[in-house]
Amino acid sequence: KSFKNPSVTYNFPDSFDKGLHVTSVGYDDFNYVKPYKVPRILSSRYVIHYVFSGSGKLFIEDNVYQVKAKQFFFLPADSKLYYYPNENDKWTYFWLTFSGDNAVDFVNTLFIGKKNPVVSAPDDLSEAELYAFAQEISNKKQVNYYKAKSMLYLIADALCKTQQTGGFINSLVKD
Repeated sequence: KSFKNPSVTYNFPDSFDKGLHVTSVGYDDFNYVKPYKVPRILSSRYVIHYVFSGSGKLFIEDNVYQVKAKQFFFLPADSKLYYYPNENDKWTYFWLTFSGDNAVDFVNTLFIGKKNPVVSAPDDLSEAELYAFAQEISNKKQVNYYKAKSMLYLIADALCKTQQTGGFINSLVKD
């Protein structure tokens, strides 16, 4: 499987969707793209990556995490971080950036965060759907905002399935 373009970012304009807004989506294949190892701070936005193949390292503050294929990794807002592929097993991933007034509450329902930034995908994850969306991005087709938002919810569903508790639904039932 290969993509038309090895690295593509699609940014969405400011949205009426101020509660939880997808700000950008992208795809990177580091077999063709040179990684940069510069620490950075993401202000007021969050990023979730899904690794299709390869492996790499994620550094958040003073912690180091190993990341491999079929895992999500999370970049928290307002944290010093950097990440890059392993030299002999370069990763290919899809990513989605989001922000908004409800972003913190949304992240808190996902069982992924600053203290647990790497999560293996559940067996029933629709990787084909994520892959098809990454293919659309790579082909530089017009990316529909609602399709991007649906990918955020597909990822949220997958992350909640990784937990025995059932995620946000169980917390609603308990209240």
